[in-house]
This record gives sequence, structure tokens and C-alpha cells, in this order.
Amino acid sequence: MQLLAGVRASRRESLGVGGGIRNGRQQSSPLFLRIRLISFSQGASARMGRAPRLRRASLGRFHPIGGSLKTVSLLRHAKSSWDDPHLPDPLRPLAPRGRKAAPRVGRYMDQNSLVPDKVLCSTARRAMETWDLVSDQIGDSVEVEIREDLYHASSRSLLHLIQDLPNSETTVLLVGHNPTLEELARELTGGGHQESLLELDRKFPTGSLAVLDFAVDSWSKVRLGMGYLRIFVRPRTLET
Repeated sequence: MQLLAGVRASRRESLGVGGGIRNGRQQSSPLFLRIRLISFSQGASARMGRAPRLRRASLGRFHPIGGSLKTVSLLRHAKSSWDDPHLPDPLRPLAPRGRKAAPRVGRYMDQNSLVPDKVLCSTARRAMETWDLVSDQIGDSVEVEIREDLYHASSRSLLHLIQDLPNSETTVLLVGHNPTLEELARELTGGGHQESLLELDRKFPTGSLAVLDFAVDSWSKVRLGMGYLRIFVRPRTLET
């Protein structure tokens, strides 16, 4: 209920016209792509071992500036196996459930025109196996980079990685791990499809896919809070 109340409050504020004083607080004029973010306590979220939860309003219609658009997709590896307690973490394979889930995500991407220009994938076995199963559904023409720095990456280092992409590419898919991908998705998101926002706010389970659009003509212009969360799906919600 608190989440829904925060969303409604933010939506009411975003619809205000002009500046002035409201409820004893200075109100600014609404601007394109401006959105008010209200976060839970960073310390409390850290103690819970989760990324800070954000309540945000929807941007409604998303209009790329001059038709320019860059798209970032974030795919958390599918469910991995813990059967061998002595196996080093980077070598853990997918669990049977994960091997069933990844192709469903791949089919969804293919059917919804979400095939990326480029893929950046962690060197962890579970991430590479996830991409292999996804790629079986969308073809093998996509350029793929297997990168060790995605295994231990922070959300900020991933942001810098995105900002350094060549502008000849318009869509990129990152295949990686939590908590980093969840943190990055929350930090990049400034609005989006209401149901997707609510789903992201709940959890970013294994095998989940977040798709964010940015109204920029260069990757270097991507900033935190600028993304429009167009899609957030979990494997269990997709048809088999």
C-alpha cells in the first residue's frame, strides 16, 4: 500500500502546472523526462542485502529526441545449481530449472524484436550457459563479448561500460549477476510502464529481463534516472 501511495503521489506531483508553494514545499515546473524519486533508507536496504527500493511515477508517453534512441537490456543469469558445495562460484552451472527458463526468455526476445546489436556477458559459467540457451532462440549473428569484469562489476562500472559503447550500436544486452544488475536497473530507471515498474520494485529474480530505453543519440549521454523501463519480465510469467 505504501508503494502504491508513493506512485500516486508522484503522479499527482508530475501533473502539476507551474511552480509555487504546495504543502509548505517549493514546487518546480514539470520538465520533459523529469521525475521525482523517493527512496527507502539506503542503510536499511543495505542491511537487508538488497538494492535500495525506489518508488517512481510513470513518464507516460516516451518521445525520443529527434527519433534517437538507445536501448539497454539487462538479463540476470538463469537459476544456477548448488549441488556441488566444493565447486568454485564462477564454475557453477545452471540448474535444471534454469535450463528450462533461459530458452523461454530467448523466445520472448525473438518474438518481441528484442534481439540486441551486441551482448556483454560475464565469464561465470552460469551466465555463459544462459546466453547460449537464449541465443539458440534468437540466432547466432549477434556480436558477443565474454568479459571477466562483469563478474565482479559494480553498477557504476557497468554504467561506464555502457557509456563507452560505440554509437554504431543502438541496443546492448548485459548478461550478469545480482545484486549489480538489480542496482543498475533501479538506478537507471526514471519512469516507464507502470506494471514493469511495480515488478522491478518487488524483485529481480534469476532469468529476469529488464529493457530500458534512453532518448539520447550517443551512449556517452546515458545517465542515471534517464531510462524508461519499457519491459520487465520473469521466466515464470512466460509461456512454455
